[in-house]
Amino acid sequence: MRTPPSAAPTRRAVRAAFPEAYRQSRSRDVLVETYITGRDYRCLVIGGKLAAVAERVPASVTGDGTRSIRELVEITNQDPRRGIGHEKVLTRIKIDEAAEELVRQQGFALDDIAPAGGRVKLALTGNMSTGGTSIDRTIEAHPDNVEIAEEAARVVDILLSETQVRRAGTPGEVEFLVTDDPERFSRVGEGFFGMELQDVGRVAL
Repeated sequence: MRTPPSAAPTRRAVRAAFPEAYRQSRSRDVLVETYITGRDYRCLVIGGKLAAVAERVPASVTGDGTRSIRELVEITNQDPRRGIGHEKVLTRIKIDEAAEELVRQQGFALDDIAPAGGRVKLALTGNMSTGGTSIDRTIEAHPDNVEIAEEAARVVDILLSETQVRRAGTPGEVEFLVTDDPERFSRVGEGFFGMELQDVGRVAL
């Protein structure tokens, strides 16, 4: 379970969120960590060479000035590419307590009409399983970032790796995760790969 950063700034808020996080945890372990805001990328490295890069975009809707946020979500979910779970390329956006709280933090209620052109987030992370989308950024990858992803694969000594990089607005603040589970690499050609990170190695930059 992930709670919005501003929703857990105090000990009281963390204690309040813990029971729900514990309920959702299959391992009965709960991790409390600092959330780094910024863009989220997945880098696929095969045989030591970068093969693909995708920017993961959290679930969101764009206001049209006439429909409510709830209606916009319903319209978005009508996209035939969206399904339940991983049955299709994209997953339907789910409106739950976390989504409602995140919308509230942006100054709206689900039945409010968002201004035309205004983007309203429904999730913090770009996981495909929570309704996120993915943009192919392979040809835009900076040489320095290519080197980082390839070096990460060499450090953990794996042939096929997926590296998740979340780069914050603050220089030098980066979250960096590496996994070697080939089951996670799906829809590479469409820019979609990696559904969830479970067994991860952490590499310090």
